[in-house]
Amino acid sequence: MSSLRSLALLLAVANVAKAEYVWPTKYDHFEDMLVMHSGYRRFGFGDLVVPCGFGSNTVGRQTAAEWVRTAFHDMATFDHTTGKGGLDASIMYETESGENAGTAFNNTLSDIWEFVSPRTSVSDMIALALVASVASCGGPEVPLRLGRIDATEAGPLGVPEPQDSLETIQADFDRMGLTTEEMIALVACGHTLGGVHSEDFPDITGPEDVSPSNVPKFDNTHTEFDPAVVDEYLNNKGINPLVFGKNETTNSDKRVFAADGNVTMHKLADAATFKSTCAEVFEKMINVVPSTVTLSEPIQLIKVKPYLDTFQLNSDGSKFEVELHVRLRSTKGKGYESPPNSVTIDVLDRKGNRTSLQAAHATLKGGQSYGFFSETFDWYLLTTELGVAAGAESFKIHISTSEGEEVLDNGGTGGYPFNDGVISGTQSCLDTTGTQGNVTFDLYSAVRSDLVQDLDSVPWISFAHRMPQQGAVTPRIVVEKILMVEVSTSVDGYKFFKGMVTTPSSGWSTRYDLGITLKNGKEVTREFIRTPSTSC
Repeated sequence: MSSLRSLALLLAVANVAKAEYVWPTKYDHFEDMLVMHSGYRRFGFGDLVVPCGFGSNTVGRQTAAEWVRTAFHDMATFDHTTGKGGLDASIMYETESGENAGTAFNNTLSDIWEFVSPRTSVSDMIALALVASVASCGGPEVPLRLGRIDATEAGPLGVPEPQDSLETIQADFDRMGLTTEEMIALVACGHTLGGVHSEDFPDITGPEDVSPSNVPKFDNTHTEFDPAVVDEYLNNKGINPLVFGKNETTNSDKRVFAADGNVTMHKLADAATFKSTCAEVFEKMINVVPSTVTLSEPIQLIKVKPYLDTFQLNSDGSKFEVELHVRLRSTKGKGYESPPNSVTIDVLDRKGNRTSLQAAHATLKGGQSYGFFSETFDWYLLTTELGVAAGAESFKIHISTSEGEEVLDNGGTGGYPFNDGVISGTQSCLDTTGTQGNVTFDLYSAVRSDLVQDLDSVPWISFAHRMPQQGAVTPRIVVEKILMVEVSTSVDGYKFFKGMVTTPSSGWSTRYDLGITLKNGKEVTREFIRTPSTSC
């Protein structure tokens, strides 16, 4: 169904920027949430829509349908003539609007709450929520771009409503930059899941039974991503309350579906066409962003990805304690389908010496993680100690298979960096005895002594406060830079620094960076560190 106009608009609203993957990137954490839902290592976000009909044990709720609806309502106020609006999370300030009746939007924002961070905006999470919902329900893969920036206030009105005329609805979709064909497809694709809540729309469902359990569905397979909503409409025999409802005024799906004489609906009746078209219109929908926003390339699953889970000084400061995982994609046809003969970590110290250390296949839960679309990943683990005196510069990954040996040097950069210049201190801790609903962190860093001599200023902490917002469910990320002070403790090769941070207790689990700025202007950082839970 793509047209030149559709392609042009898609490129215009996405503002795509190409970039090559080199570890680490700011999107590594997001790629994890996108693909790892069970097994050895998992991130939990997909649990909320598995199975497709899951509703957090709340009568009448289908989380997947709510997530899809939230993405559309957030995007729907976009104006392509001004470049304002779109998928920007302004929905978090708009849940009291009559256009956004019901609990679906605050439910979705509550689901997202714990995942919001400096690297995961609310609007990117809403996009991920749609992608996960469609995948969980048996729908197509929807490419996911990142880089959305959250709005700081409510946007204008503009979400189409069931009582609107066809002319009004078409004008709304035209404002969004969508054609009549795309309008029909988007409504059909969105309404393959879920239904209408009688508590929110008694004028649609009828006043006879207004209750949480009375949720008339859009089709007879509301937990499957299929064209049943199309088939039932074309056969004039179905249950969609926006097509077959007693109140003709609110039969908006009926008006929308017939807008081009059913040409599009007949195309969508084919199951393969339905899925491919839904992938197109959903991708376009979540890429509708303000003109000031530049999105990334679609997130690609990484075939080989390292995780430096632990890199810290031991108790006497003579060794680095290292726990390193390597994740191999083993999905059929897309990765290492047969287990490698070996996975070896080739460590380079700062004196130029190399040491080869073999990683072992993880054993817990079979050492595998699983995702949507039968994605499979195998995990290899290296736990070791490295000498502080020689330092730790970088590492390469050697993978030996029946076809030979593959050496990965981080996209041609020479290796994956350890970054031993700034290390998170094991003394970091949490003080929960604060007042006025706050907690305090004592955060420590160890800075290599030779770099201390070349500092332009004292080491610093970049701390992401998760600030509550009045009238909004999700937190606002406020980044504060805190200067650290040197403490008397030191070990050969490293000096220690400390900083104190006070933050709301509701957002105590967050992220921070440690860094130094050298006299030449270069910054050395250790980023996206999780706040400690150990008590002071």
